[in-house]
Amino acid sequence: MISILLSLFSVMLGVGIISPLLPVIAENLQATGVWIGLIFASFSISRVLSLPLFGYLADKFSRKKIFSTGLILYTIIAILYAFSQTKEELLLVRILHGTSSAMVIPIAMAQVATISNKNELGKNLGIVNSSIFLGMAFGPLIGGVFADKFGYSSAFFAMSAFSALSFLIALLKFPEGNVVKRREKKRIRITKSVFTAVIYRILSSMGRGSVMSFLPIYLSAIGMSLTQIGAVLFANLISSSLIQMRSGILTDKYGFVKPVWFGSFIGAVSLFLIVRVENYFEVLFLSILLGVSTAITLPAVSSLVAHEGVKLSLEGSYMGVLSASKSIGRAIGPVISGIIYDLAGGGVFGVRLIFEVAAILTIFAALIYKRGVELDEVI
Repeated sequence: MISILLSLFSVMLGVGIISPLLPVIAENLQATGVWIGLIFASFSISRVLSLPLFGYLADKFSRKKIFSTGLILYTIIAILYAFSQTKEELLLVRILHGTSSAMVIPIAMAQVATISNKNELGKNLGIVNSSIFLGMAFGPLIGGVFADKFGYSSAFFAMSAFSALSFLIALLKFPEGNVVKRREKKRIRITKSVFTAVIYRILSSMGRGSVMSFLPIYLSAIGMSLTQIGAVLFANLISSSLIQMRSGILTDKYGFVKPVWFGSFIGAVSLFLIVRVENYFEVLFLSILLGVSTAITLPAVSSLVAHEGVKLSLEGSYMGVLSASKSIGRAIGPVISGIIYDLAGGGVFGVRLIFEVAAILTIFAALIYKRGVELDEVI
């Protein structure tokens, strides 16, 4: 499991490097709000279209080969970012990036679900999510500093280097095998509890997608540097990462519902307030609070889906479906946010309106999850 954690940390460190830069670069390329939304959404669209295939292949063939191939693509695509000169080229690179991402995270989570026993599933998936967020946390901070000191291109080359490191770790240490062998072909079934979790992830991801796509624009508009923007994103993700190391235990102790309900409420309040303050330390505090909310909810939802997948020997497919639901939300959310941004006339007011909608979606998602997750009939 250590090799999986190290690989995910390294690759997400590379991915996180571009987080504070991409919205600002897109705006510098004279992209409208809709174009900014499309650039972010294209990653998720290509990812969601690829996930069912790679989830199926993960259950049927070698997870190590798929995982390693995805990391090789990450390494190449990172360099392509540095040479993108138009918003159309940036869009194409994001599509390729999304496809390769479908080969990495759900495969790793499926492997962890396979090797974990029921009593430690929430804890182990919390640790996996923690490694993902830890890499994503340090990435924006490094990316902001690199961009301010050495220019945008240096950040993308650093991203490529970390992806290459991830590939080497996976090549040497990622466990081969653990593929479930079935005696007969089974139709993939989705239980009602998993279906509810998927709906929750779609709605909450629609709201949370506005953070990475439009929060940097707001922070830039109120005068923050790329280093400061990176630090705000770092605070959000590092708090989520550190707390997820323990929050998975809350799921094991209190079940799948209470952590999601509590965390979603904190998230909605944070989303509403973060674009209404301009003091750097107030933004930092609310960013941390938003990270805490994610840390509380994510292990519960992941554990629910993984638990159902293990029962039916469909870990890879179910984790692929969960990742797909996040991608669907992240695909729809930025586009809707871009439309709202343009209709509102852009600027600070446009971003604030986006975050109001995000807060409402978060509460609505929690209500649906709370009502439906206990139902466990097969549909």
